[in-house]
Amino acid sequence: VGVAMEGLVELMGGGSTLTFGFRVVVAWRSALGALALLPQLQALLALRRECGGVVVPPDLKYWLTSAGVGHLLAFLTALCDGLASGGSGAGALMMVCGEGFNTAILGELLLAHFSAKCRGDKVLVLPA
Repeated sequence: VGVAMEGLVELMGGGSTLTFGFRVVVAWRSALGALALLPQLQALLALRRECGGVVVPPDLKYWLTSAGVGHLLAFLTALCDGLASGGSGAGALMMVCGEGFNTAILGELLLAHFSAKCRGDKVLVLPA
């Protein structure tokens, strides 16, 4: 999504102080970060389909939750930068799209994690 947004920004004659190549590398890095999470999430979702609810192992829970919170904060930061009057504008839009996608991928896990924390549960279970 971010790479497509970069192409659109370039076609419209926009851009930021960063070179086009550097922004494309940043967009690809963000996309690859999300792709690295997909195998773990796919395994959890497959277990959930087969067994009903699935208990997320503690190490995986902390890693995925930390990644999700990091992507959420990056999304919010880029959104504020894009909306600010002196912000990066179209350059931040690319980051908003990429980090928003990553946050959406981890959204269900984040919601389940914080709901379990509010209930006082010690174990994270993704419901069926």
